[in-house]
Amino acid sequence: MSPPNSLKVLILLSFATLGLAIAMFFAVYYVDKRSNEDSVFINHAGLIRGSIQRIPNLVAVGRMEEARHVRQFVDQRLQKFVDIGRAQGDEDYARFDQKLQELSACWSAMYASLRAYDKDREQVIFKIILQQAEQCWSVSDELVSEAQSATEAKLNKLKFFLIFLFVLNVLTALIIVASIYFYVVRKLGWEVEHDTLTSLFNLRAFESRATSELLRIQRYGGECSLIYLDIDYFKRINDTYGHHMGDSALRQLSDVLRASIRSTDAAFRLGGEEFAVICTHTGISGALKVAEELRKKVQGSVVVEGVTLTISLGVATFSASKSLKETCSEADQALYEAKQAGRNRTCIYQGDARSGEKLETSMAHR
Repeated sequence: MSPPNSLKVLILLSFATLGLAIAMFFAVYYVDKRSNEDSVFINHAGLIRGSIQRIPNLVAVGRMEEARHVRQFVDQRLQKFVDIGRAQGDEDYARFDQKLQELSACWSAMYASLRAYDKDREQVIFKIILQQAEQCWSVSDELVSEAQSATEAKLNKLKFFLIFLFVLNVLTALIIVASIYFYVVRKLGWEVEHDTLTSLFNLRAFESRATSELLRIQRYGGECSLIYLDIDYFKRINDTYGHHMGDSALRQLSDVLRASIRSTDAAFRLGGEEFAVICTHTGISGALKVAEELRKKVQGSVVVEGVTLTISLGVATFSASKSLKETCSEADQALYEAKQAGRNRTCIYQGDARSGEKLETSMAHR
């Protein structure tokens, strides 16, 4: 994966981590909100339970006025309790609805008995009130216990969800750290061997690849050729149109090289407007054919400010009896001969004699 693609993956992972962090924040907020709501729900149930238990004691000692206040308090709290239960949501409210209805029925019966006792304070009615109070207390206690159990179950589910989000977030963070490491390593490795302007291999990569090809030939035999090329009158392009147009010309030429060479070959930018192509398993005649195809494609596609650019090329072959420096020097001499002969042509190096063939296509003029 190239550094640009690795960066895209890294950005996507970063957004995923951010999304998980936001999800965790809302999950914690939801847990806190529901915990507070459940606490209020349970608190109201406890208040009702305690108040119902208190009423018979107040009636027994004749504190009827205080008992009426507590009775009103229970009425209000019970209605509030029902409202809170409904506010919890359909699923939660359905769980407590039966108990709420049962508690409401018990309290209605007890309330009626209390009103009857206000009018006629018979011992029988008081005993009924005690029985009803015990029943209301029992129902409200069951409701409190059930609400606490439901809350604990709900919190446990939310805890598992939070733990899942946390683990997922940690794993994503680890992946991001690993991605950053590999991205940096790949990017540094890529930049060590590539030219940043054209994305072609650079001089360092050229020396490594050329040395490997020479060693292969020295050990196993075979053929390999080297093509040197540069843009004709490149300095004039920079001086006339500016360096940004010169950079555009270099990128256009690089695109042509990438699209034209074989998968077994490799193109390099050696510096400035100088480029090289290593043609593996290719003799001088095959390399000359490759060079000519490149020259024609460049002449037909590399254009700066309406001016069609051309290239000159020099071809030499690797040999087990020659050093890499000698082969590069021969390709450079052939390139020099191509320029001296009028540019927009290919010359090959043949021993002490250089042969260059004039081409029908001449350099385009402004």
